[in-house]
Amino acid sequence: PEYEKAATALKKHKIKLAKVDCTAETELCQEYEVTGYPTLKVFRDGNATDYTGGRKEDSIVSYMKKQTLPAVSDVTVENLDTFKDSENVVIIGFFTADSQEEYNTFTKVAESNRDSDFVFGATGQQEAAAKADIKAPAVVLYKQFDERNVTLYPPFDEEALSTFIKTNSIPLLAEIGPENYATYVDSGLPLAFYSMKMKNNELLLEEWPAFGIQQPEEGSKYPHDQSKEITTENIQVFVRKFLKGEIPPSIKSESIPEKNDDPVYVLVADSFEDVVYDKNKDILVEFYAPWCGHCKKLAPIYEKLGETYQEFKDKIVIAKMDATLNDLPAGVPFKISGFPTIKLFKAGENNDIVDYQGDRTFESFIKFLDANAFNKVEVNVTSPSASSDAASE
Repeated sequence: PEYEKAATALKKHKIKLAKVDCTAETELCQEYEVTGYPTLKVFRDGNATDYTGGRKEDSIVSYMKKQTLPAVSDVTVENLDTFKDSENVVIIGFFTADSQEEYNTFTKVAESNRDSDFVFGATGQQEAAAKADIKAPAVVLYKQFDERNVTLYPPFDEEALSTFIKTNSIPLLAEIGPENYATYVDSGLPLAFYSMKMKNNELLLEEWPAFGIQQPEEGSKYPHDQSKEITTENIQVFVRKFLKGEIPPSIKSESIPEKNDDPVYVLVADSFEDVVYDKNKDILVEFYAPWCGHCKKLAPIYEKLGETYQEFKDKIVIAKMDATLNDLPAGVPFKISGFPTIKLFKAGENNDIVDYQGDRTFESFIKFLDANAFNKVEVNVTSPSASSDAASE
């Protein structure tokens, strides 16, 4: 529905939205490497780029309107008021004849953010700066929320300007959902979550004493003690301790199995580092979700793989971890963004990690381990009957 509404809104701007049924147009979707649904791509002059905006009507409309604009629009004293209020977030650079270096930095950052929801404009008119009550050179971020505008003065480089934009272009408080979560993650700031349950438009706070802080880049979580009441004072104390580094991260983990000698080794968060960073063994790990259809389809093949390598478990271990019940320890250099995710943790001193990206067949797993495992073993490569049912999707 959001896509349909955006298509209607964009008609007057002569911007077309289209859709492709990949079950019917299989060759076309393969050509553009479509592997999940929905996938959105923007075509400009026949060249495709990934759509990286939100999935609500206003985000789609804003993103596509921006595709028709130059990376930096000209701002004048006449159009200043209209331009700064034209989108939810607008960044305007006010420059002088002596600020060419700052202007060059500004245009580079604008180009790198062409596919974002931000709109960039620049002016060298001192009348425009005076009207905005700004002393040039400066960059002003105008927004339709919170304090309405914030200003960055030189000196700044590309990194500093990009950080300024990311950290100031999101509301201080918002309801988090799939359409805006990535934007908050990209800010690089810790995220504080207050979780509540609604019933008949009333808050039942006693059912959800839930407050916590997340460090998305590290994958670490810091929950507030649920035995303590959520009050302004308690939250202030908690946040101050977090900022001082006085609160350890919480790692969700299943119990370590008392018996763990099945063909596929059961990995949990509490045993993760001891197992996968064993320098003497190669560990192939499937990160799965119990509800994942692809994971269920893979299960008999992965079990057969475990049986095949079981006699060599002192060198190569086939393992799995339920990623819905176990967190990755802080410092692990990747995140789980889809299921199944399969990685090889190689033996040896370097602890190299190799992504598995082949077909999900018995033969492909064997070839992958032959090519990438640090420890070399010879196994029976007879294919199980289930292997023909699990090509990569």
